[in-house]
Amino acid sequence: MAVGALYAAIREHGSMDVGLPSGPNFFLYSSAEESLKALRVAGFAAPKFRQVPQMWRVADPDELFAMVATGTVRAAAILRAQTPKARENIRNAVRHVLSAHRAGNEYAVPMPAVIASAVKPRA
Repeated sequence: MAVGALYAAIREHGSMDVGLPSGPNFFLYSSAEESLKALRVAGFAAPKFRQVPQMWRVADPDELFAMVATGTVRAAAILRAQTPKARENIRNAVRHVLSAHRAGNEYAVPMPAVIASAVKPRA
C-alpha cells in the first residue's frame, strides 16, 4: 500500500521517465496469477500463493519516504531525479495518503507480504 502510494505520487507530481533503463514492474509478483505462472514456466509443480497481512508502524509519515529514498535502488534513483518542488509535492502526497492510517501516536500502514511456493519435480 505505502510503496504504491509513493509511486502514484511520483506519477502525479513528478516523472517516472528519468533516464533509467527499463526495469521490471515492482508489483509484478504481487499478483497471484503472475507468481503462479512464473513458477509453472520455471518447471515447478503445485504452485501456491498467499497474502500475509502485516502492518508497518511508523511514528511519522516521512519515515516511509526516507525508507524508500535510502533503502531501495530504483525508487530511490527515481526520487533523486525529481526536481526539488516535485519531491516536496510527492512527499506531501504520501503524507496525505498515510494520514488516513493514523492510530494514536503512530501510523499503521497496511503492507501485506506475498508468499509464493512450489515443489521442485523429481528428476
